[in-house]
Amino acid sequence: MHGIASEYRIDPVDEYVIGLPTGHAGYDLRRRSTSRRVHVGEMVVLDPEHSHAGTPTPAGPWSARLLVLPMALLRSAGDDTELPALLRSGFDDPVVDSPALRTRFLALHEASRTGAPRLERECGLLALLDDLTSCGKATARPAGDPVVARALEYLRDCWQSPVDLDTLARAAGTTKFRLLRRFRAEVGLTPHRYLVSVRIAHARRLLAAGTPISVAAAETGFADQSHLSRHFRDRLGFTPGRYRHLLAGTGASGPGSRPYPRPRCGG
Repeated sequence: MHGIASEYRIDPVDEYVIGLPTGHAGYDLRRRSTSRRVHVGEMVVLDPEHSHAGTPTPAGPWSARLLVLPMALLRSAGDDTELPALLRSGFDDPVVDSPALRTRFLALHEASRTGAPRLERECGLLALLDDLTSCGKATARPAGDPVVARALEYLRDCWQSPVDLDTLARAAGTTKFRLLRRFRAEVGLTPHRYLVSVRIAHARRLLAAGTPISVAAAETGFADQSHLSRHFRDRLGFTPGRYRHLLAGTGASGPGSRPYPRPRCGG
């Protein structure tokens, strides 16, 4: 993705995001309870463990380039142990200031935008991820609360099914009151808000593939197009229509723009 942003907020939805402000202004990054200024030319590597948001500096809106790596699609090619180390890591400081890696990121982004051969893009991406792991001081992601992990897995797998807290608690093996407290403590948001963010992530891929907004809303569990638009704008800072416009002509097609395969879910 690339474009101009005036604000955004992303909940943790099992994606890694690598970004780079490229214009005349940086932005202020808030990640869980901490904030810091991201300057032009600094890369940001955001793991799926934390919600994060961006707001403008006094210089105004900022231009940026992004690579979004959805874990569900990456896992479909093998188990977690085969993923690049970066995609099994967390970061105390998500900002990486490396001119060499910045140059390679921009080259990879341009290769993706212009439709360079797949081998070139895949090799460039995996090499960049390997080098970011060491430069960015990544650390192995600790094992989380197993109850929360089971709840997250259920929400990722059964995002199209009706979900209530009792059903989710049974899937996680605890009571709904304990689940809610432990889920909020580890993830930083409620199960409902997490589920909405998962559905937004699927809607993004449908929109990138050219699906009409009304159809994307229906297929991702929203009551109607306006319901999707409200949540979409609240999280990303722009409407689904604007999102499609930003992706137009960027080559955003292929596996990354399709919704994740839907595993079977019990009743």
